[in-house]
Amino acid sequence: MTCIENNDIHTNEADWFPKEEADLFEGNQQQEIPVEVFSFFPQKKKQKEIMKKILTPLLLAGTFFCAAPVMAAEYISVDVDNANVRKTPSLKAPVVMELFRGYPLQVLKTEGEWYNVVDFEGDKGWIFKKITNSRQTVIVNAKNALNMRSEPSTKSKIIASVERGVVLEMLERKGSWTRVKHSGGTVGWIYSSLLWP
Repeated sequence: MTCIENNDIHTNEADWFPKEEADLFEGNQQQEIPVEVFSFFPQKKKQKEIMKKILTPLLLAGTFFCAAPVMAAEYISVDVDNANVRKTPSLKAPVVMELFRGYPLQVLKTEGEWYNVVDFEGDKGWIFKKITNSRQTVIVNAKNALNMRSEPSTKSKIIASVERGVVLEMLERKGSWTRVKHSGGTVGWIYSSLLWP
């Protein structure tokens, strides 16, 4: 656990909140320390980092239009470390991403034993169903580190600073806030707009 001085606490939530709520951050930094810092580790590995011999770029699907009623999106999470996401639904297909346990994905469609998925950065591919689960996780989708708070309010105590790309277990949603749990055991609230999904 890394401790940081109180005046170093990230307050970038102001970039995401409505103007009237953003003002609450600037005057809400007087609190006890230390504050935990959760960094982005491990990280997603993309195609160029794990398959240097493959020259074909990521295959990105075009925009999909459907006249049918909008269905609730389906989300899954990766159930193993070093999970391969492939270009096509085949074990012989090139690997386009390598993901860690808990990483959340949105299911676009299924084909046999495979899911066609997309992640919070828009990267797509195919993952074998048996290495995923239905556990609800979220990933920090803010540009910079954000604050985890003790209660669902900008006036509550900051208990941790969480960097982009950190995966958290989703416990509940309340209004515009999501209660989450870090793998280290820390539980707190984060403004939902800063998380995906």
